[in-house]
Amino acid sequence: MKINFKFNKKILYFLIPLAAIILLLGGFGIYGYFTSKSFVPNIQALQEAGTKLSTAFQSQDLIAAKLQAENLSKLMGELDTKYQKVGWTSFIPFLGAYQKDGQHGINAGKYLIKSVETLIASVEPYADLLGFKTDIATPSGQPKAQSIEDRIVFMAQTLDKISPDLEKVEADMAAAQKELDQIDPARYPESISGKNIRSKIVEVKTTVAESSQLLSQAKPLIKLLPDLLGNPNSKTYMVLFQNDAELRPTGGFMTAYAFLRVTKGKIEPLSSFDIYDLDARFNKKVPAPEAVKKYLNETYLNLRNSNMSPDYKVSMDLFYKYYRDIPGFPKPDGIIAIDTRFPVEILKVIGPIGVGGWGNFSSENDPACDCPQ
Repeated sequence: MKINFKFNKKILYFLIPLAAIILLLGGFGIYGYFTSKSFVPNIQALQEAGTKLSTAFQSQDLIAAKLQAENLSKLMGELDTKYQKVGWTSFIPFLGAYQKDGQHGINAGKYLIKSVETLIASVEPYADLLGFKTDIATPSGQPKAQSIEDRIVFMAQTLDKISPDLEKVEADMAAAQKELDQIDPARYPESISGKNIRSKIVEVKTTVAESSQLLSQAKPLIKLLPDLLGNPNSKTYMVLFQNDAELRPTGGFMTAYAFLRVTKGKIEPLSSFDIYDLDARFNKKVPAPEAVKKYLNETYLNLRNSNMSPDYKVSMDLFYKYYRDIPGFPKPDGIIAIDTRFPVEILKVIGPIGVGGWGNFSSENDPACDCPQ
C-alpha cells in the first residue's frame, strides 16, 4: 500500500520564525543566566568592602576608611566595565528596563563613592583634630586636639575651608539620587527565594534621598557656623535654662539664665542669674495671656512665663521685646534655650566634672532621686 504524504509548505512560514524566536529567547536566557551569575562575585566584593568602610567610620579609623573607599571605587569600576557587555540588551522590550535599572544603580554607586572620597580628602588634613585615626600630619600651626573645646575652635577656624568640598559632595549626592529616581521598585517582586527585593530598593532610594536632603538643608548652617562660633567677630549669647519637669510650650519653665561670649570657638562664661532676679527688674505691667491667667492665676506677664508659644522664635521675640527695655543688661547676639537633658548628654561625652563648692556631677543615675548625679 502506498501512502502519499503531502507537506504543506505554508507551515514553514510559521515554524521557522517560531523556532528562531524560541532559540533566540533560549539563547538570551542562557546568556543572561550565566552573565548574571558572573556579576555575583563583584556584588559580594562590593558588599564586603561597603561593610568594612562603615566599620572604619564607626571606629573613627580614617586610614582604613580611605583604603576601603578606594577599593570600593575600583570594584565598582570593574563591575561597570563588565556590565557594559550586556548594554545591548537595553534595546530589548521588557528585559531592557531591568538592564537600565542596573546601570542606574551602578551610576548611583559611583557618585556615592565619589562623594565619600571627597569627604575623606577634605577632612583628612584635620582628622586628628576631629578625633580620627590618621597617618597624615596635622597642618603646621594647628594644635593637637586634646579637648572638646579644641575641636570647637578648629570648627570655627576651618569650616569655611571645607565648605567648597561639601558643595561637591552635595552635587554627587544629588546626582546619585537622580539616577536612583529612574528605578521603579514596582517592577520588582516583593521577594525572591525568601530575600526581600522591592523593600530593599525602596530603602536604598529613601536613604539616599533623605541624606541628600539633609546635606542640602545643613549647608546654610555649616556656612553660618564659623560666624556663630565667633569667627571673625566675638558673639555674646544668652542661655536660658528650662526645667522640663515643669511643662511649658518651648520645653520647660525658664528657671535661670546666663551669658557667655564665644570668640573663634573659645567659650567664656560671663555671668548667671536666677530668672526671678530678672523679673524683679522688669517693671512694666503687661496684661498676661489668657493661658497664664487661667492656669497660673497671674494678672500680669512675667518674663519667666513669656514662652507661651511652641514656636521658639515667637516666644523669644516676645521675651526679648521686654528684656531689651531692662537697663544694664547685655544685648545678646542670640538666645539659646537648653533643658535638663542637655547637660546630661554633655556629661556622657566629656565624663564627670567637679564644681568647687557644689561637688561632682556625672551622667550616672543616682538611685536616691532616680536622676543623674
